[in-house]
Amino acid sequence: MLARRPGTLAASVPGTGHGVHLEQPEALHRLLSEFLDGVDPAAESAPAFAAAAGAAG
Repeated sequence: MLARRPGTLAASVPGTGHGVHLEQPEALHRLLSEFLDGVDPAAESAPAFAAAAGAAG
């Protein structure tokens, strides 16, 4: 599926199932933080993120 969507990222946390947020919240936090650190809300590839960020402020 990743090959069909250029720019798509995937991550997994070994030893977890669908409840990664319950099973290993620290690992999920680290992955989300790393992802968000790389997001440029002004970039054209992130219009929904930029709109949501603007609406939240």
